[in-house]
Amino acid sequence: QRDLVENTQRCTKVIEEIIRTYPEQWIWFHQRWKTRPPEERR
Repeated sequence: QRDLVENTQRCTKVIEEIIRTYPEQWIWFHQRWKTRPPEERR
C-alpha cells in the first residue's frame, strides 16, 4: 500500500511538472463537474 501511494505521488508530480512547463498542451477531457451554475447552463 505504501509503495502504491508513493508511486502515485511520483507519477502525479511528473505530470504536474509537464503541465506547468507546457500548459498550452494540456486539455482536460474528463467532465470533472457534472453540473454547471444556472448562468452557464445551455
